[in-house]
Amino acid sequence: MHKASIWVFTGVAIFFADPGQSEGANGDSIRGGTLFNQQCAFCHSNEGSGGQGPNLRGVVGRKPGATEFGYSGALKAASWVWTEGRLDRFLENPTAAVPGTSMPFAVPEAKDRADLIAYLKTLTSTATIAAPRPRQGAPNTSIFGDWHADSPGLRHRITLGDLPPPYETPSAGNPPLEVPRPPQTKPKAPDGFSVDLFADRLSAPRMIRTAPNGDLFVTETAAGRVRVLIPRENGKSTEQNTVYASGLSEPFGIAFYPQGADP
Repeated sequence: MHKASIWVFTGVAIFFADPGQSEGANGDSIRGGTLFNQQCAFCHSNEGSGGQGPNLRGVVGRKPGATEFGYSGALKAASWVWTEGRLDRFLENPTAAVPGTSMPFAVPEAKDRADLIAYLKTLTSTATIAAPRPRQGAPNTSIFGDWHADSPGLRHRITLGDLPPPYETPSAGNPPLEVPRPPQTKPKAPDGFSVDLFADRLSAPRMIRTAPNGDLFVTETAAGRVRVLIPRENGKSTEQNTVYASGLSEPFGIAFYPQGADP
């Protein structure tokens, strides 16, 4: 645990506090709620579960990775809690504050961050989620499938009659959870195909393009960089894995210029 230090010079006390415990400036929670709905609610919920990001109700004072969501390894491994100061630095530059996070969206304006944090401080209790009404009978796994039986090439035909009536069930909130890959396991592939691990430990890779010479360029959106992967002769793994460009702002697409065999 970090401890604050006090240094005294000619009767004037100067405090050096733990940066993780610094308090953000007072913000406008009403304006922050408007900003949240405009900029954050698409991914984050302040009510129930679900969405592309975790539920943020009660986030101030909470340990990262504490709710049911597929957090990045960086946040799951964190041992601190979200204070106003940490939230401010994270919103300003997520990948710099928590290297390895998959959060790509930043809030550059200090006033906007203060107002958003003021709004998040008002979300102090767990929201009450209405329980879904029970359905009649068990789901028909022969129609909807089951992950134990699914495999590449298996098709399902689902008609309107197979679906529940409108508003009978709540919106789905089932984000993926990342778990370590069991040793010697590989994804299933159709007959005649095989799968090998080509590259790993990428930070939110979003787009991949093959250069005319066979090199693979990958945008790592969360890390703000472009990585180049040079395959081995057998094409099953990488011979070189290096950063081609960094310091970018959420890169996504890639294009080679000029067109042709020698961009």
